[in-house]
Amino acid sequence: MEKSKALGILRKSSYKQKNNLSFDIQREKILGLPSAQEYDIEFIEEIESAYHSSASERSGMQEVVEKAINGDYNALFFYEESRVSRQSGSDFVIDIVREIARRKPYFKFYSTSKSGEWDPDSLEVKIKMISSESDSRKISQRVIDTRNTLLGNKKRPGGPPPYGYILVEGKLVPVEHEVPIVNFIFFLAIWGTSNKDISNLLNQCNVPTRSNGNWSPSSIDVILNNHTYIGDYTNGKRKSHSNGARKPKDQFEVIKDFNEPIIPQILWNLVVQVRQLKNDFGMKMRTPFLLRGVIECKKCSEILKCKDNTPTGSKNSYLNYYCDKCKNKISPELVHPEFIKKFIQKILTVLTDSKGYTKQMLKQWEKDLKSKSTDLKHKLDIVEYHRSLLDDSNELFEEWKSALQVTMDSFKEQIELNKEELIKVERLMSNKGFTNLFSIITNSNLSMLRQSELRILVLQFTKRVIIDFIDNEQHIELKSLSL
Repeated sequence: MEKSKALGILRKSSYKQKNNLSFDIQREKILGLPSAQEYDIEFIEEIESAYHSSASERSGMQEVVEKAINGDYNALFFYEESRVSRQSGSDFVIDIVREIARRKPYFKFYSTSKSGEWDPDSLEVKIKMISSESDSRKISQRVIDTRNTLLGNKKRPGGPPPYGYILVEGKLVPVEHEVPIVNFIFFLAIWGTSNKDISNLLNQCNVPTRSNGNWSPSSIDVILNNHTYIGDYTNGKRKSHSNGARKPKDQFEVIKDFNEPIIPQILWNLVVQVRQLKNDFGMKMRTPFLLRGVIECKKCSEILKCKDNTPTGSKNSYLNYYCDKCKNKISPELVHPEFIKKFIQKILTVLTDSKGYTKQMLKQWEKDLKSKSTDLKHKLDIVEYHRSLLDDSNELFEEWKSALQVTMDSFKEQIELNKEELIKVERLMSNKGFTNLFSIITNSNLSMLRQSELRILVLQFTKRVIIDFIDNEQHIELKSLSL
């Protein structure tokens, strides 16, 4: 007699899970059920958390629903309730069981947790579902408590240390021979060097990774976005358990001065600025149009367009900046030499003159931030004092209490933000990175820079370049220095 077809769902949260959570054990237990002998079972495997993702969000369950509804399957087997849901079971029952049963009323469900057909409405099943969720919440809370205890002791919770560090008694300690590599990566990045070019250069120089493998653009990206290198610990940086994309910087927790930094704050700030410039002006820094996005027509006050009319296979290039409004155009070959000469003179003068001024500016910022912090704490003390005087017998007690609490929370948030800014300023003032970077730029032969390096320098310092097509003149406006 030909057996009916059925589906079997096997799940574990990660590749590391073994023992009773392994696919082999789950499959063996399911196939050992008396009811399983009546079916030819096709198994679907999924490696995904049932606590962080509901049943309908998991790819394995989506495949189950699609095949159960559209295929000639008559039953679904699974290994006890915790394998299908960690959210009280409602997600599995409503989104999976009810959806399949609505289309196929004769469809059956079986679990290794009980003999016979599995009934989502039985009291026994509901208790098991709730128990699975409760166990997950307890485990999650234990993880959070352990993490908070470690953070309180300045110890890094879980995970391998990033390149450049080792863990010693739970604390991050710099690795002497890896620290220069990390600084080199950041230094290349501030000149607009792509992650791919940085990884290729490290591989060509036979610089090994931590695992003695090759560097990749993604590994460089991880380093350039890791706050650990400036001494900070971050938590909740990813959008979700299943979505690894990074959140905006103001949407995740940052604990300042958590470990010893190995790059100067100014280097981090400049990498962040370069990343923003690439977002604003395009990732491609190797362009023959050095002034793309900043060159402007004096007559029309319009940013000039860039056009490449070079025929395919031609040895000569036909490039032009042109104004879409007045139709005037000019070749980069006529603009760039004069611009580069003027630009280098201007930024060297600005950097040399601003070095002392910038240090004074940082000292003034530090003084202002400390004063603001004192003022905010004083205001917070006053509000807390007023709240302590509230009469709980007054009919407006709750309204006043709520209003004062909102004010207190606002002051506390401002105090934390002020504290973060103060730490940044103190870092800029306390390390040699600031002085070293000024020295590197001012003592370098900037005319020898590659096109991509010059491009990033132009975008960093240039507000706009105004071209006068009538008098054939150009005027350079620099940005104010920002660190």
